[in-house]
Amino acid sequence: MSSIMKGIFFAVFFIFVVYLNCFAIGVKRDVYTGVITTDSVNVRSGPSLNFEIIMQMDKGSLVLVEDESKHWYKIRIPRNCKAYVHKDFLELDINDGSYGIISGDSVNVRAGKGLHFNILGQLNNGSKVMLAAKEGDWYRIFSDDNCYAWVNRDFVKDYGNADIYWEHEKSAKKIENLFESAIETERKAFVENDEQVLDLNVPIHKYQSIAKKYPDSAYAKAAKHKANSLKEINVQGNVLDSIRRKLHQRVEAEGKLVDAGRLFSNKATHKLIKGKKVIYYLKSNTLNLNDFIYYKVRVSGELRESAKSKVSAIIVDHIEKLN
Repeated sequence: MSSIMKGIFFAVFFIFVVYLNCFAIGVKRDVYTGVITTDSVNVRSGPSLNFEIIMQMDKGSLVLVEDESKHWYKIRIPRNCKAYVHKDFLELDINDGSYGIISGDSVNVRAGKGLHFNILGQLNNGSKVMLAAKEGDWYRIFSDDNCYAWVNRDFVKDYGNADIYWEHEKSAKKIENLFESAIETERKAFVENDEQVLDLNVPIHKYQSIAKKYPDSAYAKAAKHKANSLKEINVQGNVLDSIRRKLHQRVEAEGKLVDAGRLFSNKATHKLIKGKKVIYYLKSNTLNLNDFIYYKVRVSGELRESAKSKVSAIIVDHIEKLN
């Protein structure tokens, strides 16, 4: 090959390489799934160390990478990230107080409860957001699609296309819904239960199911803690209910009614005897038992047991003479 041809070949090759590099630089990569490669990675409100830390993520956590700035990746804000909206731009949902409705245009979502914190995104009028807590004049909300954060690229590895992230989010949303359902069941057990017996078995089962089926989820630890707490309350409730039933047990008895004397006046006014044996002490808040002294009677009422006496008392609410 002549020197002229070699020169032309290398010139064309050089131009081709430069063209490819320029093309690569100019083309923006599609949104994709990234995975955090180490524990306690800082997530910041902007693309530098000067921006505040809004949360930390551990190894294996998935993120949706949407853009890049120098050495930083712009990611869709994780749902458990702290994000705040001022109370003046949010109204509580009248149907469900755990949600709020944005009441202004282009309302800023900030990284902290104050105007000096950086803006993570903006929400439009009418947007519905789930509330995490009210902190002073600010509402902490769960993250929204229009909010973003930044992670140093050294701690993020390409994990595949965006579908992987959205499938993971779909599963996470399912677990979140299950957790919310368990919370609602727990609330009803305490607030809307008309029965005398407090039964927490249903919410306990729901929390245990979440912890068992989804042990690696963000809700597993909270669900396990909830289940254990409710089990303690359930046991205490059953013990108290058993005592209450025992204390308020109704009984019926027959015998001869006699005066109890001054010695027993505090705990009972009368006695019910068979032969010479006292079978019950008697007291009534509604009846005059003196009208039945020395008569054989049938009485009924609530049983009152005493740890200091072998003989129980009856709070009499019904009495009748027997032949």
